[in-house]
Amino acid sequence: MQQQIPFRQLCGELLDSSNSVGACTFAMLGWSLWKARNLLIFEGKLLSELEIVHHALRFLHEFQNAAYNRVKKDKPKDHRTSWRTPPAGLCKLNSDAAIFDDGTVVFGFIIRDTNGLVILAGSKRCRVWGNNTLVEALTLWYNI
Repeated sequence: MQQQIPFRQLCGELLDSSNSVGACTFAMLGWSLWKARNLLIFEGKLLSELEIVHHALRFLHEFQNAAYNRVKKDKPKDHRTSWRTPPAGLCKLNSDAAIFDDGTVVFGFIIRDTNGLVILAGSKRCRVWGNNTLVEALTLWYNI
């Protein structure tokens, strides 16, 4: 017969700092359950248990890849390519985009004056299916 563990004890064991994989998996499952609950309440969409677990594991995989790639970067930043102020009397627009595996794209921009002070900044989240060139073009279009 399988031993039953009280939920509080299970949570404590999974969130133990010595078991980071278990803690991350547990956190992603909790987040996925919360998201599924909100989809049901606000959009009337019912996800199966398999879909909930699939979403949790997919986001966990994305998180782990991002964390691994961040640690993997061993090349020091080239400070010669850092931001430069625009000529006197002008403003400078910088923009960027982040593409996620599920097709979500976040566009962002910032406008600064000659002193580097922020005049305006913003971002927008949407779904775009396309390549990096399309996303970069949409980033420029949105930010202008």
